[in-house]
Amino acid sequence: MMKKNEFLYKLEKLLKDHNINNYENYLTYYSEYIDDLLEEGTPEDEVFSRIGTPIDVFNKITNENSETINVTKPKHNLSNKLIFWIGSPVWFPILLSLGLIIVSLLFTISVLIIAFLFTLFAISFAFLLNSIWLMFGSFVSLSLNGFGIFLFEFGLGILSISISLIVWELLIPCIKISNNLFKNSFNYLNKKGVKKNEVI
Repeated sequence: MMKKNEFLYKLEKLLKDHNINNYENYLTYYSEYIDDLLEEGTPEDEVFSRIGTPIDVFNKITNENSETINVTKPKHNLSNKLIFWIGSPVWFPILLSLGLIIVSLLFTISVLIIAFLFTLFAISFAFLLNSIWLMFGSFVSLSLNGFGIFLFEFGLGILSISISLIVWELLIPCIKISNNLFKNSFNYLNKKGVKKNEVI
């Protein structure tokens, strides 16, 4: 759902990119118009349904005021393109290097997180196996070494299974946090990519 700040940001970008004179006046008008509708109790989705998208408003401004405002084409001329291609041997390797560094860092962090989770799981599983072994062995010791050794080994078995459960309880929230971290990171990068390609 469109928000006020997002609407004004996109509208400002359109007006600036097309060199609309006095674009601040249009932004102020629509900012106050949105505030008035919200103060009247109009739902936010209905507000922007009534006003339209930033592109709709931009087209309305340029169509209704074509005689009084200065609208020029975006500055995508031949000289800019020429500078872009001439400078590519310089900036392209730099951008590529930065991209590889970021990817490497993300991959390293991901591996460390997975290794940490796997270590917690291994510790929990090891203590669980140890507790089973000790508790089973304590009954054997009861007949061979007496009641005292039985209590000692059985107590160690209970301690091991307690540690296993504690580590397991720690592992579960760590998995959830890691899952949310990966999901939010992916959604953030995805939204960034969409925003760059939305409106020019």
